Amino acid sequence: MELIKKYSTIILIVLIVIFASILNQVLIKEKQVAEQVPTYHFYYIGKNSTDPYWEAIEKGVKEAAATFNVVIEDATPKFSSIEEQYKALDISVLSRVDGIITYGYSEATFTEKINQAIRMGIPLVTVESDNKESKRSVYIGTSSYRLGEEAADLLVEATSGHGQILLLRNSLESGNSLDEELRVDGFTNRLRSYRTLEIIDAEINSEKAETADAVISKAFHQNPDIKAIYTPNSQDTIKASKYIVNKNLVGQVVVVGIGNSKEAINYIKKGILYGTVMSDPYLMGYKSVEMLIQVSENKNISVVADTGLRINTYESILSEEADKEKQK
Repeated sequence: MELIKKYSTIILIVLIVIFASILNQVLIKEKQVAEQVPTYHFYYIGKNSTDPYWEAIEKGVKEAAATFNVVIEDATPKFSSIEEQYKALDISVLSRVDGIITYGYSEATFTEKINQAIRMGIPLVTVESDNKESKRSVYIGTSSYRLGEEAADLLVEATSGHGQILLLRNSLESGNSLDEELRVDGFTNRLRSYRTLEIIDAEINSEKAETADAVISKAFHQNPDIKAIYTPNSQDTIKASKYIVNKNLVGQVVVVGIGNSKEAINYIKKGILYGTVMSDPYLMGYKSVEMLIQVSENKNISVVADTGLRINTYESILSEEADKEKQK
């Protein structure tokens, strides 16, 4: 009888250990499953998917999503189109997503669509370009006016404050954004005190099938002594640089613009681009997800998140490359 009791106790202990082990495994699996379930479902609508600048923003968005266990549905149009942006916003609202990240067009219709999302209880973050008239939750980006001022300082360095400058911009009919206009305003206002600098304003009107090359060619034909070109967006910065190369004007005309793509960096190293100014696109993308989560969790945050700016010149790029080599 004592033997039976002894073995019964041992068997009971073994069973308890086995049961505890099984229960622990079940709890671990449940935790793993819970961790795999996304916390939020966000909708991302970039300006376009072809510009390297926006590719960097998208990379920041998607890496943040992986870090914070968020599902990102990407509805970015291939080419910049406010109509496509309207459609994507409508779909995101109808889908009742947990949050929206979008480029902030300033048109009244776009403002209303942003406000509609907010009324539906969907937090919305504008990135790179703000819509101050809307009730958007947060704006992530850099002061466009300040970017224009910094670009003006670079151009003064490049020209020693003398000569003709071509200001190449998109017309309002071509979808020129408020941020581009602010970059132009910051640029022109900064140069008002330089009496020996002459700004030649040239607009690209895509509705008239005008190209950057055609507009630049016309400007140079009328003003052959142009010493520098300023463009307030990354795509035209590359187009202007290519024009300088194709027309054998390297060393005679320099470009100051926007962007941090590999192509832009190569043009700076070759002395075609004197320099570029830009906000940090990757950081903007990353913080847009981070801030949207904070808004969703009702945390007290600023309605504007300034991601700072970066200035690329020949010297800064060589210094950065040297630092990377040292780290290796």
